Amino acid sequence: FGRVMLPYLAILLVYSLLRKPVDIGNFLLVGNYLPPAGGFLTPFWFLDALFQLYLLVLLLFTVPAVRRAAAADPFHLGLWLTGGAFLLKFGAMLTIDQTLGLDHRTAQAALPLFAIGWLIWFARTPGQKWLTAAIVVVLALCTAGIIQPLAIWGHFRPVVGEMRAIWLLISAFLLLALPRVPVPAMLQQVVTSISASGYHIYLSHGII
Repeated sequence: FGRVMLPYLAILLVYSLLRKPVDIGNFLLVGNYLPPAGGFLTPFWFLDALFQLYLLVLLLFTVPAVRRAAAADPFHLGLWLTGGAFLLKFGAMLTIDQTLGLDHRTAQAALPLFAIGWLIWFARTPGQKWLTAAIVVVLALCTAGIIQPLAIWGHFRPVVGEMRAIWLLISAFLLLALPRVPVPAMLQQVVTSISASGYHIYLSHGII
């Protein structure tokens, strides 16, 4: 919360003081369930969803059996998490009214990405990596709108879904194939500093 959400809330406060009022829902980190405000703040809805996923995972890990499963075999637990994430996401898509256009901004919409990130992190064997890659392909097909009626970005113009699917495939496959990239010693400090600052650069670039 301190490293990710507090800088975001600070940006909201500055924006509300210098530019225009910010809905209280944004400060409560539920702005992703509000109609888009437009302008600079709209791209940050995913931080609200991320915070909600933090809370979901914290609640999940209050269950002793979940903690034991994570300690014993985190990849296997990730498969269960991924299966539940897909059921929750697509169940909501098929049953909840999507007329507000917020269906891609909710916590359950982002949950499969969170779960796949878990799998990528804990995939160690070739079999685990290939299984994770197959799951990524399924999500990419849904993202691109190829699998109907589970087209995640169906109400956007087609290119949005295709581009998101391509980015998903490239990033996930690179993380699976190249979890570590050798960097010359003279560049390590520079690369590390820029990488560590990337989130704060992203948060502040809009204001600048």
